[in-house]
Amino acid sequence: MVEVGEDALCLGMVDGGDRSTRFKTSIVISGNQLEDNLLEFDLTRSRLGVVDEPKTPELSMVFDSPEDVKKSFQEYANRYGFGVKVRSTDKKDGVVWKEQCIKGA
Repeated sequence: MVEVGEDALCLGMVDGGDRSTRFKTSIVISGNQLEDNLLEFDLTRSRLGVVDEPKTPELSMVFDSPEDVKKSFQEYANRYGFGVKVRSTDKKDGVVWKEQCIKGA
């Protein structure tokens, strides 16, 4: 990590590349990219990816649709190793959503 400004760090990674050429490959990721994202290293394929970190579920969260609720909970569950099952019940006032988290599913 290299400090590039106030509250800004930069991660630089260098791969020697193919030794038969004089060129080397490199990857530079700025501090802004790291701020709200996770770095995923796929060692089997020698790949690096930057992904959004799933938001931790909170009582105050507001979603635009039931599908957005399901997507958000599924992303969080997948990241932390459990499954999510969503079921609905009809009520006078509409649909009541219940989230059930299942560890290891």
